[in-house]
Amino acid sequence: CSTGGSTGIGRGIALRFASEGAKVAIFDLSEKQLEGNFDGEILTTSEAIRKVRWCSKREDAALTSGTQAGGEAEFYSVDSTADRSLTTAAMASVVSHWGKVDIFVPCAGVYCPVRALAPHSASQADARLRQLVPFHEQTLETLDRCYSIQTRGSYMGSQEAVKVMLKQASGGSIVQLVSTDRKSVV
Repeated sequence: CSTGGSTGIGRGIALRFASEGAKVAIFDLSEKQLEGNFDGEILTTSEAIRKVRWCSKREDAALTSGTQAGGEAEFYSVDSTADRSLTTAAMASVVSHWGKVDIFVPCAGVYCPVRALAPHSASQADARLRQLVPFHEQTLETLDRCYSIQTRGSYMGSQEAVKVMLKQASGGSIVQLVSTDRKSVV
């Protein structure tokens, strides 16, 4: 399972696990179609995983489309910051579908202290254009939102994963990380 699996590092983790032969459960608010897939296609993470060719040799494990069967993926719409029952239900669905959870990677994250720039042209209206809010201007609401996504969501998801893993003879692993810029891990 990967929270925040529709974009950024969560998406990268999901695709990498699929390239290694894993069945991947993607938890996120919504499934987004993104560029940067095979042959320039615009795909959701689960669509991209279905095109991933599993590679048995680590050095050959680049994400490539091929004629072999694609990876297995399921998307679950989950707001892990809201009601715990949503995460519990999604985890139960994963177990019902695949029988177990071997790895849980809670990596949903946002960089909260930003504000949109006023657009100067149509191309600059893109939501990716952001301006950092200076620390002394950040609000408690900003802190609460960041904490809710990065800490509370990860905490609740990990608790639900542990409940499942304790029942499994094979146990499991939880890898916790947060990133806000898709380039580095905090």
